[in-house]
Amino acid sequence: MLIARSAAAALTLLSLASPSFAATPPGFKGQPFERSRAYWRSGGQVRPAWFVCAPVDGADMTVVTPPDAKGRITVAQPLSGEAPSVYRLGQADPGAGQIYWSLSDERGREVGQIHAVNPGMIDDPKAATIPTVTWIRIAGAQWDCRWLGRTRLMGFTRRRAVMVTEAPGGTLEYRTFDVRDAARLKRIQAGGIEQTTTASLDLKGGKATASGFEFRNGAYAYDVAASPAGAQITVRKGGKVVTTEPLIAWTIGAKP
Repeated sequence: MLIARSAAAALTLLSLASPSFAATPPGFKGQPFERSRAYWRSGGQVRPAWFVCAPVDGADMTVVTPPDAKGRITVAQPLSGEAPSVYRLGQADPGAGQIYWSLSDERGREVGQIHAVNPGMIDDPKAATIPTVTWIRIAGAQWDCRWLGRTRLMGFTRRRAVMVTEAPGGTLEYRTFDVRDAARLKRIQAGGIEQTTTASLDLKGGKATASGFEFRNGAYAYDVAASPAGAQITVRKGGKVVTTEPLIAWTIGAKP
């Protein structure tokens, strides 16, 4: 999967690859998603992330940290149980609306790439409310990142990926993509750079709250809360809490 590193070495570099939350991540300046921010919970602490990738196929939920002062990033797949891996990030290489960052190992050998699309290539650039990263490729493996325009929140728990989007008219939509359903969820050809699948749960007509969003499905209410301090999904039935799922990683999108 990822290039192996010892847990101790990877976690040491992980701490180095964690600038302040106020830092502007690579490729954000001047973009519609400039004010979006990603976070992940690791070692009992919430740390900044460059971006979060919830792959369209499979359950290899991936977190990539911002580069440290030496240009090193950490790539982690928290659900896999494997130690994070560290790579050196190359300079952005833009061209024809595409942006590539090379990934190199400790010997300087290129072992992969991160790919993003220039928001100017989208029909409505303002719909790019979260980073426009579409895939990560490392050592021959590729993860196609789930991406929808006008995303207000995207992240994952141990059981599922979740997305909250806002339609041009203001209608909110909550979708979950359960890990246990990965084999049966079908890819949707949405056009443009959007890439996703059918959902395990799809609810429309939610409302914004002080902490996030609320959606209803019959007797059930789904409260999705997210901030730089943490994020979780709380499911209530008849006002009583049925279950609570903390998000392991999440991106708070800019309001379209």
